[in-house]
Amino acid sequence: MRVTAVPITVSNRVYFYDNGVFFMQQPGGFTVVPAPVGATVHVLPVERTTVMIRDIPHYYFGGTYFVNTGEEFQVVTPPQGTIVTTIPEGVVIREIDGQEYLYYDGTFYLPVSYDGQDAYMVVEME
Repeated sequence: MRVTAVPITVSNRVYFYDNGVFFMQQPGGFTVVPAPVGATVHVLPVERTTVMIRDIPHYYFGGTYFVNTGEEFQVVTPPQGTIVTTIPEGVVIREIDGQEYLYYDGTFYLPVSYDGQDAYMVVEME
């Protein structure tokens, strides 16, 4: 079976999408990039999880949050207060006022305990 990425244009930039992963063409090949907010896709990643936020299902995979727009799924900014049990590869630890946060693509995650397991809550930082 051959898998092909689907081209998606957001703000006049061309990305490629395949099962939750976004790529951009660079000299010499393709590079994985964070999902562009506003991108729409027809198919969600197979390994996504569902997170309910204000009674609206958000679909989460690898640091990307999607919402159902009716016929497609749109990449949205991570909602504050969202708790997830996995975080994407490439997070960076940042210490602010003595507290360690995990940072990825403009989003800060606070390590928390949720239902007895390690989890991460999206928090707003200024």
